[in-house]
This record gives sequence, structure tokens and C-alpha cells, in this order.
Amino acid sequence: MASRIWLALLLFQLATAAPTPADGAVAARDVEAFSARDTLLERDGEENWSKYGTNKNSPLIGTPAREPRAGVDYVKALLDPTKQPALFKDSPCDYAYSRQATSGPLNLWEKGSSPLVDTNVAQGGVGDCGFGSSIGAIALTGHSQYLKDRVKVNGTTWEFKFTWLGKDHIVRVDDQLPAKIGGPDWCNRFLGYQPAGPSKSWYVPLVEKAAAKLLDAYPEIRSYPDQPGGYNAMQGIWPHKALEILTGRSGKRLNREFTGLDDNLIKALEKCLTGPEPCVVGTPSVEYGDNFLGSASFNGEAWEVPDGAPFVSGVFSNSTSAPDFWDSIDYDLKSAHNTIVPSHAWAIDKRNTNYTPGADIRKVKVRILNPWGKNVKPWAQTNAINAIDISFSTLVSLITALFTVEDI
Repeated sequence: MASRIWLALLLFQLATAAPTPADGAVAARDVEAFSARDTLLERDGEENWSKYGTNKNSPLIGTPAREPRAGVDYVKALLDPTKQPALFKDSPCDYAYSRQATSGPLNLWEKGSSPLVDTNVAQGGVGDCGFGSSIGAIALTGHSQYLKDRVKVNGTTWEFKFTWLGKDHIVRVDDQLPAKIGGPDWCNRFLGYQPAGPSKSWYVPLVEKAAAKLLDAYPEIRSYPDQPGGYNAMQGIWPHKALEILTGRSGKRLNREFTGLDDNLIKALEKCLTGPEPCVVGTPSVEYGDNFLGSASFNGEAWEVPDGAPFVSGVFSNSTSAPDFWDSIDYDLKSAHNTIVPSHAWAIDKRNTNYTPGADIRKVKVRILNPWGKNVKPWAQTNAINAIDISFSTLVSLITALFTVEDI
């Protein structure tokens, strides 16, 4: 499930590199900014960022293990499909590598106009939400042919082409995946991403394994280069880096500079909804989310804006008592039925929006994809099992960063 590692690093960078504030409140179309939130982000240099760790709803499976770097040629191992990335140790779910193509070839792609669809992305107990959301965003924007063109199949060996800093890297993997061999019934079938979607596509689990090998060879791609590698390294890859290695295009990250309606994030999100680029957004930790949107009790259908504020797009319902996820109150869409996972990466689904240039962003609906493959709580108000609908203004007031690629 969702890792907080990449988000914690982002917040640390925000804390140590304060931008110059603009004059006055941030203006956004005809929306009256809520001045109490329209301020430069607070910087707390004493904040213990490491306390965020991995999201409580996605505990690490024991202590991560990897081969010592001394004596191991990880670059050479990229071309050897029998070299496997290190796994997490057991507790309580136990995983070991086993062959998956014993009854025939593994299907990577969907039939029809798109090789991948959003429901092919289904994160397991571990893995990286930024990596899965990047694949989901590529599929949602109709660019999954990029992914298909960068894979060669040779029986039960797959050759993936990744690009980092303009240089292509070939990684070969076999059909051995970390499958469950013991533990409670609720343990996922596989350690990381699962085969999922209409045709039970195996692309995401296999490319995840290949990416883990790539990050062993080039740890600078990771959020934390000095931490253990293997599947553990997949706990914290930035979405813009994931988009870059997957597509070969230059990744781009835009950080939040101001609380409230950050004008740069507004412009970037508008571009995501109208342009061809795949986009991923990151939600903050509970502590920061409460600061960005606020928290309030909510009963029934009482759609009066709380505390007499001139403008509030959304707040969280009693969020501090349930830190693993929020039930959001969206005053713009008059919806109290979205559950948002904090410290998480989400793919933008530009197919399901009513945005038009110049629209009142309070009335614009945006759909964001959860890479878990399902929502924490299913709500009848959203007809997608793996996504939620949220107003543009609430979303742009909440997210910590936006990730995309250029020139796709």
C-alpha cells in the first residue's frame, strides 16, 4: 500500500528551501481566497521527518534485506534474468520467489485500443504508490503504447527498457515473482503489485521487479539511496522519476509553495486536465492535511461553510482520530463521501472531468485514481471502484506536489 517515504522527503525539502512569498493573497479566477490559509508554508526545521515512516495501513514486512554491495555487480545483473531483487523478510506474511508461467505464457497486455487500462494497477501489501500511479497516469492518458514499445518478450524472459538522464538501460527478468507461501488469509498473493484488470495483466508486477533491479544498479534514482535495496527500494521512488524511466521523457515535479490556492499548482493542474501529459499528485500527511484544509465534524447534509469562513472548499471529518485515511467533506461538490489516503500518490484521470478553460474551479470535478486498485471505503456516489471524485479547488488546496513529464 502507500508509502510515506517519498512524501516525507518532499516535506523536508519544502522545510529547508523556503520560496519568496508573493504579494497579497493568491488569486484564482473568481474564487475568493481564504486568507487564513493563503500564506507561505510554515517551515519547521526541527520537525522529525523520519517519524512518518511507512503509512500505518501499510507496514513493512519485517526487516528489509539486500545483498551487500561489496562483491555484487548490480549493473551486470541487469542483463541476467536469473538475478532476483532482494525480498522483505517474513512477519506475518511470508513470500518467496516462484515461477508463474508454469501453465502457459503470462499475458502483459489488454486487448483492444489500449495495451493497459487503469484497473491493471493493483498495489499489494508493499510496493510504491508513486510507481503504480505513474503507470496508471500513463494508461489513463492513452500513452500505454509507450510502455508496450519498451518491452521485448522471449518466452518466460522479459526485457524492459528504462531511461534515466537521457540514457537507456536494459533490464531482463524471468517469470519468478515473490509469491505468498505462508501467513494469514489477508496477505496478498504477491509481495508488490498484483496481476489485475480484465485480462489479469502481468505487466505491472514484472516491470516493478525490473525497476527494483534498476534501482539496485542506480541507487541515485531512489528517494533514499543509502537505504536497503531490492523490493525495499520500491518504497520511495518519486513519481516524476518513475514517469521518466518508464516513458523516456523528462520528468518534472512542481512543489507547493503556498497554502490554500497555490497559483502555480492551479495552472499545472489545468494543464494536466487539457494536455496530453500523464500527471500524478501527492497528498500530505494527516498533520499537514489538517493545516491545508482544516478538520471539522460533519453531521447529515449540513452544507453551511464552517466557522463563518468566506471561502472553504473542503475539510476533513475528524481526521486526527483516524490518521490512516480521511473522510473528506467537499463543500464545492456537496459530497461527504470521499475517503482520501494521506501521504499517497494518485493519478489524474482527465477522461472524467467537466473542466473547461476559464471555468469556476469550485464547480469542476476531478477524478483521481488510487493505485491500490480499490477505494478504502466504497461510496455509491462514485462509479469507480479505484478512484474518487473531488472538486478542483479542494484538490488543489490539498496536494503537496504535482508530477508529470514533458514533450510526450
